[in-house]
Amino acid sequence: MQQTTIILNIYGGSVQDVFCTDPDAQVQVVDWDTDGLDLSDPGICEVTVERNRKRLVFVGGLLPNPLAHLAGTDVEQALQAAEVLDGIT
Repeated sequence: MQQTTIILNIYGGSVQDVFCTDPDAQVQVVDWDTDGLDLSDPGICEVTVERNRKRLVFVGGLLPNPLAHLAGTDVEQALQAAEVLDGIT
């Protein structure tokens, strides 16, 4: 069985793209960086965390792109520079 590879492209503190060898993978993002957002924004919910503090959090799903979509992107260049691309594709 071949190992599943997941590549997250994060820019500006947010997940921009997900690339994956498994087209049926499900990806959920939980982002606590919600400054300036409120409960009326899509995907924002309120949770109770340590010491009964209320926090806003974004929870949302992303569809993974096949690894073939890496071709010609800055993400591909970064993986090549890190010399890890050959082990992925």
